[in-house]
Amino acid sequence: MTKQRSRGALSALIALLMVFLLPSVASSNVVTPKDLINQQIYGAIIQESQAFQTISFVSAMYNAKNGGQFSQRSCTTFSATDAHCLDADTLIANLVIPVCRTATDTFCIQSLDFLKNDGTKETASLVMEATTQQIPANPSLKTGAGGGVSVWNAPKSPHTGGNGTYIVTAVVAYSLNKATSFFSRNSFNVVVSPMDMSQDAGARQARPCEKAEPSLGGNTNVSFGWACADNQPNSVTYAKCTQMLDGLCFMQQDFLTGTKVSLTLRVDNQLTGWLFGRMSETQVSVAPIDAQNNLLTVAGTAQSIPALVGYVKKNELDKYPDIKAKFQAACTMPGFYTTCAKMLESNFFDGSLGSGRDRFEDFKLFESQIQAYSGNDPDFRQDTNWSFGSTNYNGITSGSGSCFADKTKLLGLVTTNAPVYDSGPPKITDGSLTYKVAGAHLKADGTLFKGTYDLAIRSEVARCIYGFSTAPIQATISVTSTDGSTSEVATETVSERDGWMRLSAANFTFSSPTIRIKLSQSAPIPVAAPSSAPSAPTPAALTPAAATPTAVKVAPGKATSSTITCVKGKSTKKVTAINPKCPVGYKKTT
Repeated sequence: MTKQRSRGALSALIALLMVFLLPSVASSNVVTPKDLINQQIYGAIIQESQAFQTISFVSAMYNAKNGGQFSQRSCTTFSATDAHCLDADTLIANLVIPVCRTATDTFCIQSLDFLKNDGTKETASLVMEATTQQIPANPSLKTGAGGGVSVWNAPKSPHTGGNGTYIVTAVVAYSLNKATSFFSRNSFNVVVSPMDMSQDAGARQARPCEKAEPSLGGNTNVSFGWACADNQPNSVTYAKCTQMLDGLCFMQQDFLTGTKVSLTLRVDNQLTGWLFGRMSETQVSVAPIDAQNNLLTVAGTAQSIPALVGYVKKNELDKYPDIKAKFQAACTMPGFYTTCAKMLESNFFDGSLGSGRDRFEDFKLFESQIQAYSGNDPDFRQDTNWSFGSTNYNGITSGSGSCFADKTKLLGLVTTNAPVYDSGPPKITDGSLTYKVAGAHLKADGTLFKGTYDLAIRSEVARCIYGFSTAPIQATISVTSTDGSTSEVATETVSERDGWMRLSAANFTFSSPTIRIKLSQSAPIPVAAPSSAPSAPTPAALTPAAATPTAVKVAPGKATSSTITCVKGKSTKKVTAINPKCPVGYKKTT
């Protein structure tokens, strides 16, 4: 269903697909902007939009067989006994989560809601579910049935297209090594996309297509798009539509400012752990349905995530030795180009493509050229996003140690508008939680790009990391730039409610800062044992003093101001002023 821009050569298209079929790699809904695709340039494109694959499929990988080269087949089931893929080395499944049809369904989307400022909500109605390839459930592997993306309508929650049509794409990727029987859940990604929908007789939906590939010695390879001769969309339709279903064209739009989305799913409890999201003011709830499944609800306000592009002309590579070395390493990738000369001569954008997850190497390589996309391709100019996904990547859960051991519940959620970001939870470095991000210094319109970062962490996890008691926790967030300079971000409120801590940083600038979160806690105040008889005054030297709280840094202010900490229940608020006073209902602690 998702559109791809190809260079016209099937081998190049297949090479791109081979890259994007790697487990848990999410890419943009359009690979290359229209105004860059036919230029002799080499670079990096970073865009946070649709997951690249939006159809359910199972792919069988054959390593160095049938002539000593890679081969691939399309299977109809995710099973080691699939008749068409019996002798495969590895099976990779991409399962689109369908819509719940009954109260007992699991592995399904339960509802899409839009939350209003007055506390009400609009529940979107289901328009349709795509009739793309279906993959049956596998009870032995405990995988659900793969369906199609779903189209929803919320007329009172319009987007920039003027209507309330939205596509929900929720995808889980799995892999199975047939030789070792090793099974892993590789990724979990969810995107809600505002779309204009129109009828178009030239539109065709994507499907798997097996073909012999000359660059693989004639071995079978698979395209998951429009390689089948009987499934070619009209060229005009293909050029204008962001996504397609049979007879339907979808054109991507932007969320209106302040749109708050809530999505509820019934999912395997192994798909929780740590989540990453593209939203702000995030709220998360997880409730067990049974021993294997959770009811997961994620709500938040859509964010603006600019697409980044950075490139150099191929005939000027000698000016950039590091970039040239990367170019030469890519010249003879199987199925791509046979010589570097052919890659140099091609009238096509070559380089790395995809989302911003762990793209720091690409960002650093092209940092001098990276900028927010300002061209004319509407699929790249639309930059608002609402998405989240698991950081369980390639079968390994980010975050180690006993504090992160419980995989049956959601442990934390990181959200940021940074185009490039770490894939896992914050790392523990020198006693601080650290998280690395990167982005362009300016937006496409030339104004300063201001970063946001929000962390919601289960209180028991935070206390476990630091060995804290149940007493209130304080926090300081600092942002360290690549030049080593540090700006302190005052945390006005550290909210701890319903077993969760929430912290945030905002208005920091790029290119590649590191966010550090330092948690601290006051020592408990000793309480004297009760006595039935009056006692003699205690000598001053032996009088228990209130424990001195751990120092907490705050943002620099005027020399005459001071900071106090106020507590109300489990909420902590810092007040900085010349004569600071606690808000009504709060008590001063420091």
